[in-house]
Amino acid sequence: MATVEKPSAREAKRLQTRERLLGAAIAEFKRTGMADADVGSIVAAAGVAHGTFFFHFPTKERLAAIRGTALGRRTSLRCALSKAQGPGHSVSNREPSGVVSLS
Repeated sequence: MATVEKPSAREAKRLQTRERLLGAAIAEFKRTGMADADVGSIVAAAGVAHGTFFFHFPTKERLAAIRGTALGRRTSLRCALSKAQGPGHSVSNREPSGVVSLS
């Protein structure tokens, strides 16, 4: 049976930040449409610095392309985050304030 390596704390934090950005972007896209979506509003809702957005996504258009595949990856992210937190912990389905769930 293959063993699955637990992601490092740094990787878990990166995954959490990326998920928050995706959720905030989806909410902004729904609110304003893709063309009028504002990166500043996305990062404010996600609670990250402006540069963090561009660390994860080179452009908002690239993020829009990724968001379509994000639904399938959400389960993988939750699984990785749960493993990073260790036994006895689970990842909440509840989104931070201002972030729309991908489910």
